Amino acid sequence: MSATNKPRALVLVNPRAGRGNRAQRGARDVIQHWRRWGWQVEVQAPRRRAVVPEIVRAAARRGVHVVLAAGGDGTYRLVAEGLLGTEAALAPLPLGSRNVLAQALGAPMPGPGWRWRWPRWLHALAQGHACPYPVARVNGHLFLSWAGWGFDAAVVHALERARRGPRGGVVLRYLAAGWRIARKWPGFWRRDDETGPWWMGLLYQQPRYAGGYVRLPRPRGTGWWLWWVPGHGMFGLLHALRGLIRGHHAPREHGFMPAQPGSWHFDRAIPLHVDGDPAPIATRVHWKPEPRALWLWVPHGHPFGPECYNRITANSGAEGT
Repeated sequence: MSATNKPRALVLVNPRAGRGNRAQRGARDVIQHWRRWGWQVEVQAPRRRAVVPEIVRAAARRGVHVVLAAGGDGTYRLVAEGLLGTEAALAPLPLGSRNVLAQALGAPMPGPGWRWRWPRWLHALAQGHACPYPVARVNGHLFLSWAGWGFDAAVVHALERARRGPRGGVVLRYLAAGWRIARKWPGFWRRDDETGPWWMGLLYQQPRYAGGYVRLPRPRGTGWWLWWVPGHGMFGLLHALRGLIRGHHAPREHGFMPAQPGSWHFDRAIPLHVDGDPAPIATRVHWKPEPRALWLWVPHGHPFGPECYNRITANSGAEGT
């Protein structure tokens, strides 16, 4: 079989993702295994985040079927921005400090036994198929799993300001920054609601949060859910922790989001984040579903959804042995 008949993949490496050189090592594994399983694989490791969408958009125009994002949720988001409206699919690899979307696809997380489970999952991914995956925007910024405003976004902003090189020890640093901010966090008021103040707001479709350490109520089917946490200072922190531990959320704090766009206005500018990346502070959050299609590459045997199908023909060589 000639190389031109092989399915094509691009491995997009974020050199700053995860601890140490995890992303680079994981990308080398992908290239080695996928080539052996019949794929034509190229690799790029851009140094500037801003060029990622154009790189993957150009790859889609060249006929690449799958872009494997070697990084975390921030890398997946940038790759998705470039793939929206194209025929190429996003395949998230669990090689960053936060890998929520990859976890949703059953990817093994780095840790004890990871090197043993990793090749098996890569094989299932090489035999995978594409599924339509809904994405949305807040204030014009694309997100795939969750967007938040208020306290958690303030912590994300603080971590990013203090960041030097690849992320490492993110859990401990998040807890330390969260404790410092929580003691003085004033909360915020919504102009359309006389109750308040509010500790934070969160819009999500993946129930894994904070790198998968927190499980939110799972959305029914495919859709977006909104969670408001009331309070300020340490009271707000205790209320949020109590709700998460008990798995209980009052109706006025949690609910299904309709398909049409919506906005919330606040009494002051507050921090915002998308998939764990800081976004500019704002006095308003405007959200809307993205009408263009994003294809998500799902491992073989994963029951992601009824509209999935194999975009690579059976005789393309993707099945492997």
